[in-house]
Amino acid sequence: MHRYGAILHTVENRQKARNEGEVLTLPLKPLKDDKMILKLIGGNNPKLKTKVTLQDPAKALAIGKHMIGFAMKHSCLGLAAVQFGVMERVCIVNLDGTWRIFVDPKIETRSGSQISPQEGCLTWPKKRGDIKRPTHITVTHTEVKEIMDTRVLETFEGFQAIQMEHEIDHLDGIRCIDKFILT
Repeated sequence: MHRYGAILHTVENRQKARNEGEVLTLPLKPLKDDKMILKLIGGNNPKLKTKVTLQDPAKALAIGKHMIGFAMKHSCLGLAAVQFGVMERVCIVNLDGTWRIFVDPKIETRSGSQISPQEGCLTWPKKRGDIKRPTHITVTHTEVKEIMDTRVLETFEGFQAIQMEHEIDHLDGIRCIDKFILT
């Protein structure tokens, strides 16, 4: 029998759960030969400052599916695998109510400027700050398919650009708390 789960991370229980290693079982269907348990790593973990590369597209896709279950359970808008200490270049983002998995995403272009007010992150649940972000970004990513993987180019604007850059920043070793605008 496979176990799947994730550290509890409500604001009140998050630190306690991390310290005590509590696991919350999620209603995810097991993937063949997969024994993954997702646990958020602490905000000072050096992995969060490491640029992640793609190792295995199929594995990245499987990790993304598990992350969606975690995100839905905890009402967040996006996650990157590195937030769980998994060094695979994959993130998930809820774009207008639809969960998407982005394998090996890279920002190709940035334009415009906007302030993301009081941006937050599950890695640092009690910290929020304003961040200067682009209004438009163009991202390439891999669509993993059974026969052949395909590179895709997409453009994101406004809040979606904020979401995408935030998650890709995680994969590039850039922490949002290091980008907060100090006033």
